Amino acid sequence: MSAIILFMLAFFKVIILSYRRKRTRSVWAHPRTESTWIWYRDQAPENEFRDAFRMSRSSFRKLVQLLQEDLQPRPNYISTRLPVLPEKQVALTLYKLTSCAESRIVADVFGIHKSTVCRYFHRVVKCINRKLMRALIHMPNEDQCQRSSREFEQLSGLPQIIRAVDGSHIPITVPEEGRKDFMNRKNYGSIILQATVDQNIKFIDCSVKYPGSCHDAYAFKNSFLFLRHNELVPESYFSWNGVNVPYLIIGDPAYPLLPWLMKDFYGSNLPAAHEFFNQRLNRARVYVEIAFGRLKGRWRILMKRSEIVYTFMPYVVIACCILHNYVEDEKEGFSANWNPTQREVNDFPQPPRNHYRDRDSLEGTHIRNTLVSYLNQ
Repeated sequence: MSAIILFMLAFFKVIILSYRRKRTRSVWAHPRTESTWIWYRDQAPENEFRDAFRMSRSSFRKLVQLLQEDLQPRPNYISTRLPVLPEKQVALTLYKLTSCAESRIVADVFGIHKSTVCRYFHRVVKCINRKLMRALIHMPNEDQCQRSSREFEQLSGLPQIIRAVDGSHIPITVPEEGRKDFMNRKNYGSIILQATVDQNIKFIDCSVKYPGSCHDAYAFKNSFLFLRHNELVPESYFSWNGVNVPYLIIGDPAYPLLPWLMKDFYGSNLPAAHEFFNQRLNRARVYVEIAFGRLKGRWRILMKRSEIVYTFMPYVVIACCILHNYVEDEKEGFSANWNPTQREVNDFPQPPRNHYRDRDSLEGTHIRNTLVSYLNQ
C-alpha cells in the first residue's frame, strides 16, 4: 500500500513540475518579406505607384498624415515583432480596395499574415469613415448652390439644377439567412448605393442601407436626403411665367417627380418639346454616371464579389466614396486603363431601372412643364 502511495506522489510531482517549467514557443512568426511593398514605396515609377494605389506619392503621404493619429500601433510589451506603421496600414487598405485581391495576396505583397491584413483593413476603413466623411462628403451651402446652378445651366440650358442623384448595385457575398432579400433582378446578391453628385463629379450625399431586392424609389424615400431635404437644400427660386422654380436635384425615371426632384419624360413617341427637354436634362444627369464610373474604376472592390462580410460592406462603400472625393480634391487624374472591361461589367451587370409607377407630384409636373416652356421660348 505504501509503495502505491509513493508512486502516486512521485507521479503528481512530475506533472506539477512539467506545468511549472517555462514553455517556449518554437515560432513567433514565420519569416516573410515585404520587398514588394518597399519597392512600391521607394523605387516604383510614379505611374506604377498610381496604378497600385490610385494616387500620387504626395497625395498618399498627405492621406497618411490625416489618419495617422488614429492608426498608431498599440504598445507591444512582449516585443516579439515589429509593429505595422500607419503608412503600411493605409497602403494595404488602398491596395485591397484597388485590386479586390484576397487577403492572402495582399499579405504576400506587404509581408504580413492574412489575418493582420484583415484586422488593419477594417481599422483603416473605419478610420476613414470616422475622420474624413464630414470633411469630404457634405451638402452644399448657398454660395456653392449658386455656383453649381450657373455651371449646370451653361451645360444644359436649364436653370436651378444643383445636383444629380442615381443608384448603383454593389456585389456582395450573400448570407444564407435572408438570402432572397439581397438578390437583385440580375440574380446576384447586392446592396444599393444611392449617391448625389455635384458638377465637379464629387459625392455630396451617400446612402448604403438597403439590399438589392429593393426598388430604387423605396431606397430614395427612406434616405436622409428625402426625409430632410428642406434642411439640406437652401431655399432659392427662379421665376418664370409666374412659377417659382426651387433648386433642383435631377434623377432618372426610377425616381418620383417632386417639386425639388426633376426627371425626364418617360415613354415612346414623345412630343418634340419633351424630347428636347430630355436631351438637355440628360446633359446634366450624365455627371452622376461619370462619377460612378470613376468610383468603380478606381476602387475595383466595388465591381466584384469580395470576401468581405456583408455587414461591413457599407463601410467599405462609403470609404470608397470618401477616397473618390479626396483624390478629386487633390486633382488626381483618372487613367483610361482603370476603366473596367466589358467582360468585367458583364460579370455583375446593373439591374434594369424600373420606372416609378406611382402618381407624380402635381406641383412637380407643373414645374417640369414650366422648364419645357423656358427651353422653348
